[in-house]
Amino acid sequence: MAVLRHVTGYVLATLASTTVLTAAGSSADAQLRYCAEHDYFVKKLEQQFDEQRSGLGITTDGKLLELFVGPRGNWTILVTLPGGATCIMTEGGGWQDSEPREEEPLA
Repeated sequence: MAVLRHVTGYVLATLASTTVLTAAGSSADAQLRYCAEHDYFVKKLEQQFDEQRSGLGITTDGKLLELFVGPRGNWTILVTLPGGATCIMTEGGGWQDSEPREEEPLA
């Protein structure tokens, strides 16, 4: 679980600082083409792709970012806008958990 939290944190932080923050303007929000109710996506990801939520985070502008991962390495990132619409941000395959880095002693 610590491995997943580490990787998920990295992915979420990277996306929050790049892609998601660029979607702050109304024209960029329009680029989120596949939008529906949050529960609809969660059910579809579970039923059709066997994906479960692996992590989540809140962006600095109030968007909820969620990572869903399936057992065959398939993954999807959803973003829920403050107004309530949930959209597929991106999806892919080949997801792999990485080994956690050992914490260095504080001295």
